[in-house]
Amino acid sequence: MTVNETNKEISKEVSNDFDPLIPESFDSPHKVYADLRQRCPVAHSNAWGGFWALTKYDDVHAALTEPSTFITSKQNVVPKLAFTGRRPPLHMDPPEHTPYRKAINPLLRPERMASLEAPIRRIAEELLAPMVQQGGGDICEEFGSYLTIRVFSEWMNVPDEMADALKEVGRAYNLAVQQANGEMVKETSFKLYDMARALIAERRRNPLNTMTDPTTALINYRVDGQPFSEEMIIGMIRQILVVGIIAPTVMIGSIAVHLARDQALQQKLRDDASLLPTAVEEFLRLYTPYRGFARTATH
Repeated sequence: MTVNETNKEISKEVSNDFDPLIPESFDSPHKVYADLRQRCPVAHSNAWGGFWALTKYDDVHAALTEPSTFITSKQNVVPKLAFTGRRPPLHMDPPEHTPYRKAINPLLRPERMASLEAPIRRIAEELLAPMVQQGGGDICEEFGSYLTIRVFSEWMNVPDEMADALKEVGRAYNLAVQQANGEMVKETSFKLYDMARALIAERRRNPLNTMTDPTTALINYRVDGQPFSEEMIIGMIRQILVVGIIAPTVMIGSIAVHLARDQALQQKLRDDASLLPTAVEEFLRLYTPYRGFARTATH
């Protein structure tokens, strides 16, 4: 969890408590976190314009639950990636962001998620088959980066002709973010905006059930009788298209490394599938895919 600075002069006056640009190994971040929790639980870095890193639970919890003090509308990740318009709900603070969340929340209800289990299993098996046949491969590049795009296409009811383009553009965006390729991030981001516009136009022509289609739900949602603006709908669809692309790819890779190292745990999970939900929860805690979610302190 990071807190952006409201006063840029601060970075000239404080020490550089840690350097997030130092090359990492798979295990090194946990050593860094342990050191900072003991030595400097609210640590400052001069990188990317200057920011503070919160490393203890209570501090992170406070930053996430005090929106009048820690806002997300100014900057929501470190380093800053957004360079286009506002994309709800991530770029907004409560209560402004609340209607957008309410419009989408029904699309994430348990029964809707359960209906996706069979398609997700089919997609996963299709993507894993070549890797199994050849006896290995790059779990992130060959599996994770494709899985997330195809699952989101399924959830969003993206038409087949659009889904094929989304697979390539979404994957390119995913890799560009992970490689910190600014120009490619910008190029693919604009393409994703174009896809969002095309998907909205398609749903205006051919609307679907608001309980099973996010785009139709956003188009039809009303706040005091008024629809969302076209700009905000485009921004939210664009946000949805990428919000689940990066994190799952990173998580899948981390889980694969962990299980490759711990053959006994791998076998235990194979033998007892009922342990999988708990294992996933623990993996999410251990290998948090987003370390740079940010809030800006208002005072």
